[in-house]
This record gives sequence, structure tokens and C-alpha cells, in this order.
Amino acid sequence: MGTLTGLSTNIGALLASMIGMPQIFGTKNLWPYGYYMEMIPCLMLICYAIFILHESPLYFLKQMNESAAKESIQFYNNWKNDRQIDDETERLKIQQKNNEEDKEIKNIINWRKFWNNRATRRALFLSILLNCTVSFSGIMAMVFFGTALLGAIGFTSTTASLANCLAGLSGTIGILIQAITIDKIGRRFLLLGSLISLILINLGMMILVWIFGQYHYSWLGYCFLLLFALFLFFFSIGIGPVAWFIATELAEPYCRAQLQSLSISAQYVTCFLCPIIYLPLEELIGPFSFLIFIIPLTITTFFIYYYMPETRNRSPEEIHHLLESKR
Repeated sequence: MGTLTGLSTNIGALLASMIGMPQIFGTKNLWPYGYYMEMIPCLMLICYAIFILHESPLYFLKQMNESAAKESIQFYNNWKNDRQIDDETERLKIQQKNNEEDKEIKNIINWRKFWNNRATRRALFLSILLNCTVSFSGIMAMVFFGTALLGAIGFTSTTASLANCLAGLSGTIGILIQAITIDKIGRRFLLLGSLISLILINLGMMILVWIFGQYHYSWLGYCFLLLFALFLFFFSIGIGPVAWFIATELAEPYCRAQLQSLSISAQYVTCFLCPIIYLPLEELIGPFSFLIFIIPLTITTFFIYYYMPETRNRSPEEIHHLLESKR
């Protein structure tokens, strides 16, 4: 599911870069239409949620509306057999009753264990670190300022916009490959390979921008475009989608929801902060602004290498033991 979320985000970003091209809506007069286009899927989702989707069966059972709960079960499972629906309704009733009895004490115990358990604290630290590093990997600069970066190294506004869109295809290809291989390759390998690649690519971009500023060789723009495409590919094949779900694999069931919520929240907050920090820094120190990405990537690579266990094909108990035993 984390991979599918990343794929959806990647496709959305690719479509947005296409809509923002000068040949479509990326002009002084037509840019508002890009926002109008954005409203279409939002309105479709709202209408689908209001008029087609059902509330969860548990919600209806809490409202003492058993008939609506059965309709919801039938809708989401596409069951026609009344016996199956009745059995599922009874199972959910028992689950709801158990949840209500244990809810208050469970919350107290969960949060106490959450902070006192070494393995859980380490899982929280690693998942938040990864999600913050997603924002400070350079992806925000590529998404928000990709056309400007390409323009700064010799492309015209039209060719920079087209190159930005075409480079986005490499990210889509990367995440499609990741979706196929995610269950065949270890998470550590994907993360470390992606992180090290992004460090080298950011370093290469910094050097190219500095050389272009000194000598203005036009061919450097194509080298930068190649690194730009490679960046999106390695981001999409590793840290980008893995960060979405790694918290659920590192955490034990009792605190999985809390870890996932906190780690994704950290990514959203840092996604907001990164462009705000990067733009004035780029104006201040030029190509050396890439250090804001190289340094966090390097630190995260160190922590992942020494402290994060492999999670593929391992039970929560095994992962918990490995997290607890690492020094």
C-alpha cells in the first residue's frame, strides 16, 4: 500500500508538471486554469465519497444501525450470501464490544509502553528520521523549483519545462520497478542504495552548477538533466515509497498507528519547511545550497546502516528483538 501511495503521488506530480508547461497552462494568462484542472479530481473524490462510498460497518454498529452496517459490509466485500454478511456482522459486534471494554486502559498502557520501550523509541526515531530525510533529500527542490534549476544551468524556459516533465517519467519508471521488486529485495538494501545514490547525485549537481556559474559551458545543462532524471529514479525506487510504510514494519501492533501517524506528520511538516529554507539559502550561497540535502542524507545513511534491521520476511517479534539488541 505504501508503494501504491508513492506511485499515485508520482503520477500526480508528473501530470502537474505537464499541465504547468508553457505549451499548456504555464503562461502568464493561462496559469489559473491549472488550478481549475486541479479542482476536477478533488470534486470527483468529494462526490464519490458523499454519494457512493459507505461509512465503515463499525461506525454503523456504534450508531446501533445494524441494517446499514450490513449494507456497508456487502458494499466493501461484494458479498451476496446473507450468511456471510450475518457472520461478519456478528464478528464485528464482538470486536466492537472488546474494543470498548479495553479502550481506556489500552490507551494508557500503549502510550506508557510507547515511551518506555527501547525498541519502540528506536522504531519511532528511525521512521521519523526517514520521513524528514524524504523532505530534505532534494525532492522538494526538484518538485517546486525543477524548472528554475534547469533554467539556471542554461535551458530556456520552454525547454526547461519540457525537460522537467520528461525527467519526471524516470521517477514513474523507478516506482513501477520498486512496486515489482519491493517484496524480493530487502528494505535496508533499497534504502541504503537509494540514500548513497542521492548523496552522490546531489554532490554532482552542486559541482555542475558551480562549474556552470564559472565557465557557462552549455553542455553542462544536459549533464545536469541526466542527474536530475537519475535523482527522481533513485528517489522513487527507494526512500520515497519505503518511508510511507516503514513505520508499520518497525513497530509492534500495539503502537503501529501512533508511529505511522507521527512519522507521516513529520514528513508533511518538513515538506512545508524545506522550500521555505531552501529558496533564500540558494539565493545566499548559490550551488552550495545543495549541502542542505547532502548533510541530512549522509547522517540518515549512517543511522540506517548501524541501527535499522532488515524487516522483510520477519515477524514483529523478531524486528522488536533486533531493534532492542542494537547498540
